[in-house]
Amino acid sequence: MIVAISRFSCEATEADEIERRFRARSRLVDGHLGFRGLEVLRSIGARPEFVLVTRWESRAALGAYLKSEDFRAVHAEGEEQDAIFTLYEQVAT
Repeated sequence: MIVAISRFSCEATEADEIERRFRARSRLVDGHLGFRGLEVLRSIGARPEFVLVTRWESRAALGAYLKSEDFRAVHAEGEEQDAIFTLYEQVAT
């Protein structure tokens, strides 16, 4: 299993709107081959930070999604423009 994590900060005044958008997300990723789930986390503190955790069956499945039209459409609004992206392989549970 591959876990992709994106992390980004925002202004406190923007956090509620960003959270609302994630709750109302289009769910385009959900139907992609190899997609296993998404978690959206919001930090508790003065400077809001969001962490997106997606789980994928394989690197190939993630790669196919990253090249898809759905990926481009979902990321068109640019909330994650300055996100730090890290890829992990699950080695134990």
